[in-house]
Amino acid sequence: MSPAARDAAQALGYTNAKVYHDGLPAWTKKNPLALSPKLLKEAWLDKQQPLVVLDARKKPAGGVIPGAVAFPDASRAALDKLYKFRKVKPPIVVYDADGASGAAAIASKIVAEGHPAMVLTGGVKAWKAAGYELAPGAPAREIVFVPKPKAGEVAVAEFKALVAAVPADTVLLDVRNADETATGAFQGAVNIPSDQLASRTAELPKEKRIVAHCSTGTRAEMAYHLLKGAGFQNVAFFARAVEFEDGKAEIAE
Repeated sequence: MSPAARDAAQALGYTNAKVYHDGLPAWTKKNPLALSPKLLKEAWLDKQQPLVVLDARKKPAGGVIPGAVAFPDASRAALDKLYKFRKVKPPIVVYDADGASGAAAIASKIVAEGHPAMVLTGGVKAWKAAGYELAPGAPAREIVFVPKPKAGEVAVAEFKALVAAVPADTVLLDVRNADETATGAFQGAVNIPSDQLASRTAELPKEKRIVAHCSTGTRAEMAYHLLKGAGFQNVAFFARAVEFEDGKAEIAE
């Protein structure tokens, strides 16, 4: 957890709360994340957000989670199907029958290939227990992914132009942690770590446009929604990866 979350846990009486200093970006480079059926349905499928859904069941029966593609193993041939997406890096969620039948192992192999992945908690069993329906038929055979900009998302070309010379009417908001900004930051950016943003919104001018970024795009999108909920009207975020090495930024296409 973050330092702020640790302090909150300790205030509640927990005595063995620890900080994972490397944060979410480092964790997702080595481990898959968990995704609940509720979040998959409401945040992704219901909103028609593009993602890749992989069905890891050996013998799929009784229907599939909408849009699923057959992915019963992590063989070289199977993993190579994801190679064409290596630059785009679409969100990937893997599910099995019950959350304990191979999805986590396959997701870990995908992460080891350099592609972040999520595992559906509880698999098909949990999906059905939540009252969600399966689509009839078998999973598809080919992976298809068509990117679609989200509300508030800034295009790569626009973001590159913005960081080259931040306009006077714009605030470039860096929501990375201090250990991440130590490796480099864009000139003129304002740094407020994502876990502190809710309590520090008063530091940001509501009359200016605010464009958030982080190292993967995940926290930047969270910052976008937080600020919109706090009454900021002109907010945007960069959804792609930004990495710094020796002070120089590498912006994913």
